[in-house]
Amino acid sequence: AVDASDGDLLFPLERPEGRSPRILVVGDSVAQSLGRVMTADSNELGIRVDNVGTPQCGVGTFEGRIQLESGQILEGDSPRCQEWHSLHEAYVTGSDPDLVIYDFGGAQRGALQIDGRWESACSPAHDRWYERAVRSDLETLRTTGAPVAVTTMAYNRFGVPPRDPTAQDRAVDCLNRRLVAVAADTPGVEILDMGEWVCPSEECAETKDGATLREDGLHYDGDGGSVAARWVVEETYGV
Repeated sequence: AVDASDGDLLFPLERPEGRSPRILVVGDSVAQSLGRVMTADSNELGIRVDNVGTPQCGVGTFEGRIQLESGQILEGDSPRCQEWHSLHEAYVTGSDPDLVIYDFGGAQRGALQIDGRWESACSPAHDRWYERAVRSDLETLRTTGAPVAVTTMAYNRFGVPPRDPTAQDRAVDCLNRRLVAVAADTPGVEILDMGEWVCPSEECAETKDGATLREDGLHYDGDGGSVAARWVVEETYGV
C-alpha cells in the first residue's frame, strides 16, 4: 500500500446543475472493464460515460526496446497503442468531460532499455521515465481543465502466477508511489486509492458487498464491477 493522503482535496466534486456529469475513462483493459460497467449502470449512478480504455496499452509511449517477463523483446510500443496515445487530446476535447478517470491496472511493460541498460519498475531510471510519462499524459488529459482522478493499481491476481509474485507486487507498489508523487504536485489531479480499496494488504479482497470483485483477478465485471463503479462515483461525487 502507499500513502495517498493529500492536503487540498478535489473530491467530492459538485454535480453540474441540470444534467449528469460526463466522465471520460482512460487506461488499459482494467479501465475498459470499469468503464464498461459504469456505462451499463450509468442511469442508476446518474452519470454519462465515454470509455476509451484500451487493452495492453500502458502509460505514455515507449519507443525503445521492451523485454517481457517471457524474455521476448519488442521494438517499442505497438503502433496501435502509439496511435491511441496520440488521440488523447482529441478524446478530451470531444468528450468535454467533467471528470477524467486515469486507470492503468494491468499494463506493465516489463524491462525497458534506457541508455543501453534494462531497467524495471523500482529502478531509479525506470521511475524517472514513468513519472515523465505520467506527467505527459496528465498534461494532455487536463487540456480542457477537467479534474483527473488517478487510480492506484491493485495487485494483479490474473491467470497464471508470475515467476516471482512478491517482485510483481513490489513493482506495483513502486509504480503507485510514482503516481502519488506526480498527483501531489499536479494541479487538478487527485489520487483515487483503488489499490488500497481492493488490496488493503497482500491479500486482496475477493468480495465486496456480497459480490465477487474481480472474477479473473484483475478486471471489473458483473456484479463486482457494479460495486467498483459505485465506489468510484461515490468517491468522486459523493453519495
